[in-house]
Amino acid sequence: MALCIAVVSASVYICADLLYPRILRCRYPLPYRDCVLNAATRFNTDPYLIYAVMRAESSFDPDAISPAGAVGLMQIMPKTAEWICHAIGEDFSGDVLKEPTFNVQIGAYYLAYLSAYFEDDYWVAAAYNAGEGTVRGWLEQGVERERLPYPETGAYCRKVTENIAVYKELYYLF
Repeated sequence: MALCIAVVSASVYICADLLYPRILRCRYPLPYRDCVLNAATRFNTDPYLIYAVMRAESSFDPDAISPAGAVGLMQIMPKTAEWICHAIGEDFSGDVLKEPTFNVQIGAYYLAYLSAYFEDDYWVAAAYNAGEGTVRGWLEQGVERERLPYPETGAYCRKVTENIAVYKELYYLF
């Protein structure tokens, strides 16, 4: 009887070890994969960061619109999209912000831009969430990660960095 229980227990643990990555992959999918990888290549942006932000911002809903007016998969503000389009020499129309390929391209560019100024993904996420100028001010004042003036930005940064870690554990993108 004890041997039977031990075998069943071992089987349960083995099944759990085999199923856990599958369960996580359901919670951390790779939708719009070609779009994300093309944008990551075009703008030399970490695809894990793109997925982490997309998951945190819209849960992969291309029709998402925030109360503040951010739109699409990457939750881009129309004014930010307009600025980015000017920077990369593309035409801008607010109508295309919900289009996944366009939205991810704009978001990837913005993440690349922020990555050039901030030392790591945590501060890039902070700037994406709270604004570049706000985060520059915090850093100039010596604000530490654990003491961000906006608690929601701290929670967002932790979520994004956790998402990156899980995506890197589950997938090989590059």
